[in-house]
Amino acid sequence: MIKSRKYLTPNDVFILFPIVVAVFILVQVVCLFASTVLETLLPLPANMSTQWTIMLSTLSIGLTVIVYALVRRIDLVTITGVSRAPKWSQLACMALILLGVLAIGIPLSNMFSRWLNIDSRGLNIPVGEVLSAGDVMFLLVGVCILPALCEELFMRGVIAIGLARFGKIKASIICGILFMLFHMNALQTVHQTFFGVILAYIMLSGGNIWVCVIMHFTNNFLSLALSSLMPLQLQEILFANMWYVSVIFGIIIVIVGIILYKRVVGQDAYDKDSELTLLNNQTDYNQAIYNVDNGACDTQAIQVQPLEKINIVAIIFFALSVVLCAVLWISSLMT
Repeated sequence: MIKSRKYLTPNDVFILFPIVVAVFILVQVVCLFASTVLETLLPLPANMSTQWTIMLSTLSIGLTVIVYALVRRIDLVTITGVSRAPKWSQLACMALILLGVLAIGIPLSNMFSRWLNIDSRGLNIPVGEVLSAGDVMFLLVGVCILPALCEELFMRGVIAIGLARFGKIKASIICGILFMLFHMNALQTVHQTFFGVILAYIMLSGGNIWVCVIMHFTNNFLSLALSSLMPLQLQEILFANMWYVSVIFGIIIVIVGIILYKRVVGQDAYDKDSELTLLNNQTDYNQAIYNVDNGACDTQAIQVQPLEKINIVAIIFFALSVVLCAVLWISSLMT
């Protein structure tokens, strides 16, 4: 019986990223074609086709990751800490960090959109607008729940952990950039890059994906709530006229939150010096250390596996997929 492997490598990142990008775009094209055909046969409610396209394409991200893990015999449950509930202390630190992320991301995103002269409203709901039950369900499921589950499983559950051997800082930065490019939306560049870096850092520090999922859900929910409930005049004062106060406050809060989070989780769950250590002997080996119980490194759970050589073909497809995302990002400036 072949055992599931309890580690991820950069090759998993290079292989899975282009597959997810291809499936994601394919699902959107199929949904667009199907909605066009349906609209010729019967009248559809306004925005229905767009809403279903967003939900199905987002769902395809998570399903692709799960299928890949099954085919490659990867134990994502152990690797991502899915079976472990986060501690309340972790969630408290998460709330503090998220407050800082929003205080930094919102004003800088507004400045970036104004600099590029693009619409900064996105999916935001005009203040006071009455939503239908279908619209509320879409915002809850399609904008908050599904992205939090599927994108975190992909970006933090595979991408960030797969790049952990390069070091936590480098892996977090790369993951943040890929997170931003994958959305192919110039409007969200600043916030999603910074948010993606923070989420990856939290994942690599604590080893529990539920913290990232809850943080992602809360971020999307609060972004919608703030844009639809907060008066425009107050938004202008907090995030435009006094943007520097918001950013400085956010930086302080994020730093304090991360320091507290590090104290709560203790030793890093995925650290190149303790978990992914290259042994200097006749054959290079990779130590993959995972603790199923609490997410911390555990020398009793070491699995020694041959160090995989970088797959050149996978890197080529990975690079092409990144270029494609960048092209679509640029095209979003023109729409």
